[in-house]
Amino acid sequence: MVSLQEILVAQRNIAPYIKSTPLSNSKFLSDLSGGNVFLKMENLQITNSFKIRGVMNKLLHLTPQEKTLGVVTASAGNHGQAVAFGARELGFKAKIVVPTNTPKVKVDGIKQYGAELVLFGATYPEAERKARNWRRLKVVCIFLPTMTS
Repeated sequence: MVSLQEILVAQRNIAPYIKSTPLSNSKFLSDLSGGNVFLKMENLQITNSFKIRGVMNKLLHLTPQEKTLGVVTASAGNHGQAVAFGARELGFKAKIVVPTNTPKVKVDGIKQYGAELVLFGATYPEAERKARNWRRLKVVCIFLPTMTS
């Protein structure tokens, strides 16, 4: 289990790279649930997604050798944008593999941060298998924990 201390350290470490996004009370959801519901507006984040938070925390913990080798990941868009942004900010290379049918807005988002973009496969699992093949080159592979191993 992650401790409160680890969360606070991560929050401090990623702060220079992310936006502080607002909380917004949702009257509709509050009324529906009978409680007080707030929405964290992570769509206003630098990469338009909360994923930058976890990615930056991971990238900040890479060793100097790992940074020299660069990172690779598979994505359907948001995770790839976060990895591309983080690698650029920290000064190392990133390779992002996305399915060939990835929306142009996501592809453009990855490209704008300077990562090497690889369009491969018709589905996310195909793109992920391609990205995982680079492990043999000793690059750091960053995948979402809910994806297949």
